Amino acid sequence: MRLGVVGFGSIGRRHTENARALGLRDILLVRSGRAGAAPNPWGLRELPDVDALLAEQADAVIVATPTALHLPAAAACVEARVPVLVEKPLSHSREGIADLAVAARRYKTLLMPAHNLRFHPGIRAAQQHLVAGEVGAPITSRFFVGQYLPNWKPDTDYRSTYSADPELGGGVTLDLIHEIDLARWWSGPFARVGAWIGHVSALDIRTDDVAEILLERVGGGVATVHLDYLYNPYARWCEVTGDSGTLRFDYVANRLTLAAPNADEALELPVPPFTRNDMYVALLRHFLGAARGEEAPELGLSDALGALDIALTAHEAAAARRWITLKPEQDP
Repeated sequence: MRLGVVGFGSIGRRHTENARALGLRDILLVRSGRAGAAPNPWGLRELPDVDALLAEQADAVIVATPTALHLPAAAACVEARVPVLVEKPLSHSREGIADLAVAARRYKTLLMPAHNLRFHPGIRAAQQHLVAGEVGAPITSRFFVGQYLPNWKPDTDYRSTYSADPELGGGVTLDLIHEIDLARWWSGPFARVGAWIGHVSALDIRTDDVAEILLERVGGGVATVHLDYLYNPYARWCEVTGDSGTLRFDYVANRLTLAAPNADEALELPVPPFTRNDMYVALLRHFLGAARGEEAPELGLSDALGALDIALTAHEAAAARRWITLKPEQDP
């Protein structure tokens, strides 16, 4: 398999290293705008753009550029009928989204969003308990992530990252869209969105640093999503409550618990041991298997579009200071 990797920031390097760990050696890189940059450490061939990559007949492509640059590269792959894994979120706006959906339907190309949290073993274990009905239908759900932005990449000035730049698609609502995807997966579909989003800290960025998103479930119930660039130390957890109990997963502690309504304390459920890179490897292994036609994809364009629509609608709801009704999700 010939794999193309477009973008060579931290996530592009991670995907490249993981692809090599999975046994791939025919890997081509696109590092546009990096004239004069040091060669990649593996001596892989570098190409100037996506068109050159597709001309080399790549069998699959990973798009790992800043968010605002995802769509053109993804669209080129879709039209060339080359399976593509696109880093989250799919884009930073609605521009071009409808055309991409039409092309994906026409060419039947695999487009998988890189929602790596879905491949975390603890979150997958929690999903199995939810599917088994151990809490009943979701009534209230909460999803929380917070981390102080300057601590994300200690060797990089946070002010120079895409997180700080709205033109590149930064800001917590898009940058931390994993929690929105988990909300869809665990407690969707949703009918309406309300939100408060803003920049309230002393961080020297031009993007939002706090978001509180309220999602009304179709059929009743509610989910809340909290995202911020401020919380210290890093915290990430999610929970779902139904008539039969509350299921909670703490990402940092790698701890999964289930509490019955009348229980004095929560029952601790087994979860596999975990290192952060495991979920990226599992995601990439699944994408490569789906690209080869060896397994059915667990994620697709509808997941990318669904999460992005909620994030963008949340911004619209915050600006308008009112609830906004979501259009029913459709398979693109």
